[in-house]
Amino acid sequence: MNFLQLRGMNTARNRDLGLLILRILSIALVTHGLSKLTDIEGNAKFFEHQIIVSSAPKFWSVIIGLGQIVLPILLIIGLFTRWSGLLLTLMFVGIGIVETQLAGGFWNERGDGVSFEASLLYIAIGLTLFLTGPGRYSLDHALGVKEPARH
Repeated sequence: MNFLQLRGMNTARNRDLGLLILRILSIALVTHGLSKLTDIEGNAKFFEHQIIVSSAPKFWSVIIGLGQIVLPILLIIGLFTRWSGLLLTLMFVGIGIVETQLAGGFWNERGDGVSFEASLLYIAIGLTLFLTGPGRYSLDHALGVKEPARH
């Protein structure tokens, strides 16, 4: 018996509530996507100096902007959660870590942390939801999408 069971808390309900909270936290990413789509030219100029996306900066500005809007919305409502989590993870490994580390260096401008801390948080959200699924409070669950068996 664990601490939560001793205190009379339902661990399955807490797991599902925790996954819902994690999904909702991805809303912060939407503002980044909106800024990319409202200033495609400005973001394209930024992307011109990056390593991976420099060959088509306007295209990548739009794709990344859309990804930063659509993927969090899908995560929040719990629809296509595993795929959205995987795509979010891959997007931030690519643009958040590879691009940042290769183009801008490991440490942030002040030198008090890594330059891709926010990317690590979005990777944690995406990877966790890819591995666990959305939980009970989601459209995936309502639509009968199968989750992995719990042992």
